[in-house]
Amino acid sequence: MAKKIIITGATGFIGKKLVNALLKRGDHVIIFSRNIKKSTSIFPDKVDSVEWNYNESNNLLPYLE
Repeated sequence: MAKKIIITGATGFIGKKLVNALLKRGDHVIIFSRNIKKSTSIFPDKVDSVEWNYNESNNLLPYLE
């Protein structure tokens, strides 16, 4: 059964490997990233990338439900 997985650090060395493993397993991956351009360039059309702004965390709430 596919799961919704939210991850930070997805563009790092370990994060990239983790995201690819989760995608291969069939999970729905959501990336919270400070650099949305970087995350979408690494994982184009494979994951949902959401901009993580420390001062405006309300935009993350819909993804946590």
